[in-house]
Amino acid sequence: MKKSGIIFSLLIIAVINLSSFLDASAQMSRKPSPTREPAGAMSKTPDSAKRALNKINSREDFDSMARVYHQGTPYALPHEMFIIDRKFKNKIYYVNSQKYRFHKDFLLANYFEESAKTAKILNRRAVLLYGIFNEPPKIMENGKLKMENEEQVSPQIAAFDYAPFSLVFPRAACVVHQGGVGTTSQVLRAGVPHLIMPYSHDQPDNAARCERLGVARIISRDKYTGATAARELRELLSNLSYKAKAVEAAKIVEAEHGTKMACDAIEEVLKKKM
Repeated sequence: MKKSGIIFSLLIIAVINLSSFLDASAQMSRKPSPTREPAGAMSKTPDSAKRALNKINSREDFDSMARVYHQGTPYALPHEMFIIDRKFKNKIYYVNSQKYRFHKDFLLANYFEESAKTAKILNRRAVLLYGIFNEPPKIMENGKLKMENEEQVSPQIAAFDYAPFSLVFPRAACVVHQGGVGTTSQVLRAGVPHLIMPYSHDQPDNAARCERLGVARIISRDKYTGATAARELRELLSNLSYKAKAVEAAKIVEAEHGTKMACDAIEEVLKKKM
């Protein structure tokens, strides 16, 4: 019997049974935007292979990291992203903006690589869900590219830009995600355990609530590696109490009929105003 597989996504990871489915004013008016970037704006190879610098000590340092929008025009404008890590004494990362278009790209750069390691450690098949607005992940093994441009190279790993959570999660043994309210709700409805890696906003609170319910474990972003994620997943999968409590939580969620209740509440409010 084949072992269950793992689904990896930019926002979620799920362990699943794959067998069940397959001039200044001018500059001011043209602020840089990666989503409206002219074709070929950064066609050259990045000046530096580094992901980031902790300090910018010279113009050379700045130029090696900065992305220049509207190059060769009167609107040319260098753009340099930086990130402040509040967990580590406000450490600053001057991101290689030639390499990464968005902050999240820098933060998640190693996400799929580490997740692939997790699948290998657990000896499980994997599916990567990388999102419709993102580039396909590049999974490396022994220095060689495992996957590129959605072409499946390894029979153990598949990648998709989208899959409906309502269909995928019920077939999962476990789901790993960031704790957003939408994804969290879908996992609770599916009745499977989750490993949550919260980033910000409501995510830490959602994660803590799921942990208190006994349906989830929490892993911090800075500690997410192939080994640590595998250790957490192994506990979630071997301790059957997580699954049992997840099934009970799913029954409660299923009985709530949230859409109907919301419509009833809205109608009551409207009646009172008429």
